[in-house]
Amino acid sequence: MIPLSDSGGAPSHTTPWVTISFIAVNAVAFLYTVFLDPQDSQIFLFRFGVVPLEFTQPDLFRLRVESVQEFDVTPLVPSWATLITSMFLHGGWMHILGNMLFLWVFGDNLEHHFGRAGFIAFYLICGVLASGAHILFNQDSLIPAVGASGAIAGVLGAYLLLFPRRRVRTLFMVGLITVMEVPAVWMLAIWAAIQIFSGIISIGAIAPGGGVAYWAHVGGFAAGVGIVAGWRIHRREPVWQPDRYEAHTPHPSYYDDDDDDDYPSIPPGHTPRWRS
Repeated sequence: MIPLSDSGGAPSHTTPWVTISFIAVNAVAFLYTVFLDPQDSQIFLFRFGVVPLEFTQPDLFRLRVESVQEFDVTPLVPSWATLITSMFLHGGWMHILGNMLFLWVFGDNLEHHFGRAGFIAFYLICGVLASGAHILFNQDSLIPAVGASGAIAGVLGAYLLLFPRRRVRTLFMVGLITVMEVPAVWMLAIWAAIQIFSGIISIGAIAPGGGVAYWAHVGGFAAGVGIVAGWRIHRREPVWQPDRYEAHTPHPSYYDDDDDDDYPSIPPGHTPRWRS
């Protein structure tokens, strides 16, 4: 399933600058690794990716790194910093193109909902928690994990609770190639189920040269769901509110999905003006 676009979203006059910036940073970082010598590229990913063993057994990790004689793979940043740097690195063209497409389709909605600063914080937190899940299930791995998919999985998880009624124009490539509009709740639930199933199968398996970090996807998705659900529980609201941002759109060309429950009410005798 490949998402192409979604219904609704931020108003046309709102430019998702944070989403665009994330995509640009990922693109620049990827192109930098593309133009490196293949060996230097792998060393760069090792130094700035998340290596589980570096977190679970730092002494053993240090010994393994020092035992490498052919080239220098000494880390250049503290291990905690790789939780951030790894989010902006990718291992191949399909890896980055797929991730950036998902971010473009779903990210602007959350940026509009959380605000720019809030979306930056949300994205980074989900990415860090996703890496934590990957480390938990791959504690002895020396293979660096890179990619924005954990943070983007958090975007998908939040989208599931915030905008489940929206429809996603999706390219299906199972048997016949076709494009269909499907409810976001079904598309994202199926995606999450695939990640969980694949993660369970991958437990104990060793993929030469690495593989898909399914548990990072699961961890990021759970983080996105948990952040939105936790906020609603904190405010003593129902966690599942499928029609909250869909039912009463005041004007067909303007959509406001900000959480404006605490805004002052309109004074009596005043008619609201909707932007058009």
